[in-house]
Amino acid sequence: PGPFPATLGLGWPAFAARYKAEISGSEEAVECLAAVRRLEEEYGQVTLICHEDLSKPGEHCHREVLQEIFDG
Repeated sequence: PGPFPATLGLGWPAFAARYKAEISGSEEAVECLAAVRRLEEEYGQVTLICHEDLSKPGEHCHREVLQEIFDG
């Protein structure tokens, strides 16, 4: 797992499930995701960036979870 899930003492599947639940349970997060979707509709593409390095095999990032939510 990447640094953030490891910091929480979670493996990637547990982290991803927890992160999805936190997002879906937060009105503010749901509104933010809706705003990102509107930007994507308006501009055709939105790029989410982060400092985490995913070049090593087995590394993960919260962006993967966000992508799954967007691809829904």
